[in-house]
This record gives sequence, structure tokens and C-alpha cells, in this order.
Amino acid sequence: MAPGGTLRHETVNFEETNVNKKKLLISITIIGITAVLVVVTRVAFTPAGGDPGRPGKPDKGVSLPDFFGLTSIFREDMDLKRVIADDPEIEMIIGMMKERYGKKLSDKRMQIRLVGGLIRHLKRKNPYDWKDRIRAVIAAEFSEYSTELMEKIEKLDEFNNYLKEHRGELQAMGPDDRKEAMMSKRREIFGPEYEEIWDREITAGKISDMLGRLDGRSDLSPYDKMRAFSAFAKSLYPESSDISSGKSDDEIMVRNYELVNNFLEMESVQSDLGSMAPDERARFLKDLRQSMGMKEDVVRKMAEVDAAMDRMWENAPAYTRERSEIVANHTGAERERKLDEARKKYFGANAGIIKMEEDTLNVNRFQFPRRWGRY
Repeated sequence: MAPGGTLRHETVNFEETNVNKKKLLISITIIGITAVLVVVTRVAFTPAGGDPGRPGKPDKGVSLPDFFGLTSIFREDMDLKRVIADDPEIEMIIGMMKERYGKKLSDKRMQIRLVGGLIRHLKRKNPYDWKDRIRAVIAAEFSEYSTELMEKIEKLDEFNNYLKEHRGELQAMGPDDRKEAMMSKRREIFGPEYEEIWDREITAGKISDMLGRLDGRSDLSPYDKMRAFSAFAKSLYPESSDISSGKSDDEIMVRNYELVNNFLEMESVQSDLGSMAPDERARFLKDLRQSMGMKEDVVRKMAEVDAAMDRMWENAPAYTRERSEIVANHTGAERERKLDEARKKYFGANAGIIKMEEDTLNVNRFQFPRRWGRY
């Protein structure tokens, strides 16, 4: 009996163990299936960009990439405190962006600059959940414009993906064709906001086209070209400063100075200036700067700089000869001392500029044709 009883007892234990294992496996399977159903249901019934039952709020739950192992399924909700804890550098960046763009976010260009900066930083450091982190930053620090900013992020991301997918094709294009292809894609993605966001690039393209047409007109005098370009520039820009859009008096002065320089880049204009007598050339440059809206005191100071440049170029041949002799016959500290003396003799207060160009930039400006009105 004893052997039979022992055998019977062990068999009962074995069967009980099997039953327990089956119960455990069933329990684990049920838990696993439930977790999967919760995840799938959440993904399926969550509107794009929002949590279920909370319209307009960013999705802080599990996304498909999370489920497949890129981040934890059970991650904590993303908020600004966690973003900063994970990346202390972002706090300084947010502060800088609030100061630079915070009061100008009604301007679509400023919105693009803000979100572009956040994307560059956060996508590099957090490639899998950078959008969640940007949502947290925007919700906490730029809540008034959160909807517009998140739209810009999605559109910028679409454009960046286009650049990545078509990199080879774009690199094979010439500069003008590549620029046109990129601007065309921006126009497609950003729609009606395109012209407001990229108005400067669009305007720069118009200016370049206008200058190209004027430069090829041999039938027009330099004064004719100046009047045509001045009228064209005034059609593109307001006459006065506009503080609300970020254009101060100083910004407009810089813009007008750039317009003058753009005009003076035309080879036909440089050729005409080189053919003029000094007095006529000075008068033309004064008229040009005034026609572009530059203030009288600035025009006067630039005329003084023109006169100083004239004197430098008059002394250039003598300096060049003496410099060649010094370099040929002296070395080391003696050479440097004699070169400094020669620069001071021929260029006076501007000797330091010539020294910097020669020593630091390794450039001798007098080896190149003079660009009138340019410094």
C-alpha cells in the first residue's frame, strides 16, 4: 500500500502543479491581451494631435512608435518640468526665444523662427519624442499661439522631410533652380501664409531680377537706372518705420544701405562710375543714397568716407612699390616695423585697416579693381 499510496500522492501533486501553471499562463495571457487592447484602442480612437475626450490638447499618451519599443509604453506625461530635467540647456534656449520672439508672435515669420529653433535643438537630442517635448514647451511658455505654432511645426517637419528625401535631386540643380524648387515646395505646404513668412526672400528675388534687367540696359544712363530702381524699391517697402512688425528706424536704415549696395553691385554702374570725374561721381553717389531714403547725416558721413577712400587709392601705387621693396629686403621684426611705418605714412588713420587686411585676411585690396561707393 505504501508504494501505491506514495505514487498516488505524487501524481496528485503533479496534476495540481499543472493546473496552477495553466492558471498562471491564462492570467498572464489575459493581462497581456488587455494591455494590447488598451493601447490599440487608445491609438485608434485618439484624434490626430489630441487626447481622447480632451479636444485640442496634445496627445501625451502612447503612440505606435512607443508601443513598438522606441520609448516606454508606460512613460510619464510630458511637461515642461520633465523637458528641462532631461535637458537643462533648453531652459536657457526658451528664455532667449521668449526675449527675442515672445512679443512678436503675431508675425508669422517670428513663429517660423521660434519653432525652427526648437526643432533644431530638440529633434537632435530627442529624435523619437521631440514633438511631445515641443508641445510641452509651447503649452507652458507660448500658450496664446499654441495652435498656430503646432501647425507650423508640422509644416516645417513636412518641408524638412522633403529636403531629406530629395537631397540628391536638389544638389544636382543649379543655384537658381534649387532655390525655385524649394520656394515652390514652401508655397505648396504653407499655402496663404507663404508670402508673409518668406516675404524677404521673395522680395530679394524680385530685387535681383530687377537689377539683372537694368544691368543689361545699355540704352539707359546711370541716372535713368537710379530713378527706375528707386521707384521700384519704394513700391516694395514702406516709407516709414513700422514698430508693430519689428521694423525700427535703425532696421530701415540698414535695409536702405543694403539697397544702395545692391545697386552699386551692377557692373554697368561700376563702369559708369569709373568713367566719371571725381566731382560728378560724388554727386551721383549722394543722389543715389538720398533716393534710397538714407538720412542726410548718414549721406554726409558716407561722402566723407568716399573722400578718404579716394585718398587711399591715390596713394596705393606708391605704397605698393615701397611695400614690395620692404618685403624683398627685410625679414622678421625689422620688416614688420618698416611696413607699419609705410602704412602710417600713406594711409594715416586708416593704416590699421590695411594692416588687418594684410596680416589677418592675407588680402591686399589694391590688387583688385576698385568698387566705387563700396567699402
